Amino acid sequence: MATDQSTARIDLGDPQHGENLQRILQGSPLIGSVWLGSVAGTGMLVAEAGAAPTQVADGAPARLARRLFGLVPDPGWESELIPAQVQAITLSRQTILFKEAENLLVRRCTDQADRALLISVSNTLSPAAAQALSLRLSAGAGTGNLQDLLAGSGDVLAGAVLQLPAGELVATYRRADDASKIRLNAALGRALAEALSGILQPADKSLIAVAAHSMERVTRVDIESDGQLHTVAQVPMVPEAVFGLQASVGIDMDILRRVQRDALNDALRCAIGALLEAGLSTQIVPFPSTDTEFLAIVDELRHLPEDDLIARLDIGGFANHGFGEGEDFQQCKECIYYLPHRKWCDIPELPLPVEAHWWCRLWKL
Repeated sequence: MATDQSTARIDLGDPQHGENLQRILQGSPLIGSVWLGSVAGTGMLVAEAGAAPTQVADGAPARLARRLFGLVPDPGWESELIPAQVQAITLSRQTILFKEAENLLVRRCTDQADRALLISVSNTLSPAAAQALSLRLSAGAGTGNLQDLLAGSGDVLAGAVLQLPAGELVATYRRADDASKIRLNAALGRALAEALSGILQPADKSLIAVAAHSMERVTRVDIESDGQLHTVAQVPMVPEAVFGLQASVGIDMDILRRVQRDALNDALRCAIGALLEAGLSTQIVPFPSTDTEFLAIVDELRHLPEDDLIARLDIGGFANHGFGEGEDFQQCKECIYYLPHRKWCDIPELPLPVEAHWWCRLWKL
């Protein structure tokens, strides 16, 4: 069974991508631009308000993504890649397979300009609530007692005060139950302080590379500066593919996350469709005729690495068409696991964006 994830690609020439980007822009006047591309340097598709999507060989957003995620070699620091006065940064893990994870929010203190507050919150806390909490706590963190400040909020799992520009953690906080898995250390503090100053290091020292040692994994970065929010996220299960947008910081964060989630799912769905159209071989037989056989397939899926898209499609027995005839014709849209409003397969071990006319061997009525 082939498990080479590099076969999953984003074809920027597919008109569906342009339509998806335009739909995002039409959904909110607070979103100024969106883009989809490859940090490997194969180009990017950019859409701005009031203009048709255009494909370009490279651009500042793609270079920003390369610097943030460090997925390809980078020659060094590039001035003005991000604005010099960054007010806040959020590091998050977004994954198709749900796992309990933490979001790390970093915000300059409003009562002391040379300090920033770091707080870790569970990803079960809504994005809007997390941002509001970060704003409220940063107003008193510069000079106050960190233990008293953060202990009063049950949503904070861990926290620290960052001295700027050196990046020294001058105070730290962890809940008594040690709920946070994030390790707030000196290396992370220095990397965050540099990013707050508009400096992003080369790939081997990238913000994400440093953060990964403290947070297990980071797949999304938000940078807030000059009233604008720049957000970049890796497309799940598609190596080196990234999606980004620029919006006003006034946008509702819950709406923004939903837009981002749908955009990433759209990109992944197109990549899956391209694989199936190209003739990817999958195990459409045997079709499980008993619960025991069904659960055996589910168990096999459960033990896959979460980013192994090819194996997931193979074991799931995906096809880009239905099976059967007449009343016995089977497609995703008739399956009990299909969520039509999201075009989504809701089997916990097989959570993927799908088209209504597709099929897999875990189909159930």
